[in-house]
Amino acid sequence: MIFSLLAALLLSSGDAAARPNFVFVLADDLSNDLVPYMRHVQALQNDGTSFDRYVVTDSLCCPSRASIFTGRFPHSTGVIRNQPPDGGFDVFHTVAEASTFATSLEAAGYRTALMGKYLNGYTPQGLVDGLARYVPWGWTDWAVAGDAYKSFNYNLLLGSPDTEPQVAFHGRTARDYLTDPALPIGINLDRLRCAPHRDIRSVFLAQDPGLEAAFGHAGPFWGRDYLMRERDAVLCLIREIFSPALERQLGRT
Repeated sequence: MIFSLLAALLLSSGDAAARPNFVFVLADDLSNDLVPYMRHVQALQNDGTSFDRYVVTDSLCCPSRASIFTGRFPHSTGVIRNQPPDGGFDVFHTVAEASTFATSLEAAGYRTALMGKYLNGYTPQGLVDGLARYVPWGWTDWAVAGDAYKSFNYNLLLGSPDTEPQVAFHGRTARDYLTDPALPIGINLDRLRCAPHRDIRSVFLAQDPGLEAAFGHAGPFWGRDYLMRERDAVLCLIREIFSPALERQLGRT
């Protein structure tokens, strides 16, 4: 799962009491049956607004994002897949990008910001219509990555009303991604004292008579697969199945 898009929309004029500010968080590849186990997502849900009659136009990444930005179906945005010639950033830019909720909100006096991932194919260093460091129409603040599936070694394009867009590189050292590298974890990482860490690959439900006998409880049971890594080396693949006793001990959240 990738928390891939944070769009904060802030009113720039003085009538904030009449027109509310709001934040929209898009979580990519989030299954609804995982929400009871994710306390931070539940907090967003409890403090925010739920749309009970919301319709997903297409469960694929770019077509869905294009619909969210525009309120239009994929056959209207032209974004049918994640890559050209019938999808991705190139098609969205050509067909639908000129009219999004960002352009409408900016025209209404809002200050808009997008942080995280945009559409597949967008890169901070790429040329768009012959222009470098491209920020789409309607966005007053911009902090967006290209090749956004990387956890490290990626570029971020930063733009605001006060500065020209600039590309910032985020690498693998503690100073690249820790808010306070002076904390003990930052000092350890800077000195390359890296403990093995888990790289979660999948979360699943398992049903098996042997597990039911071992746990003394009817299935299915939550499980996960992960790679144990030390820096770039994969040490082993581990599959864990969780007993309901763990949930009772920790609580659902």
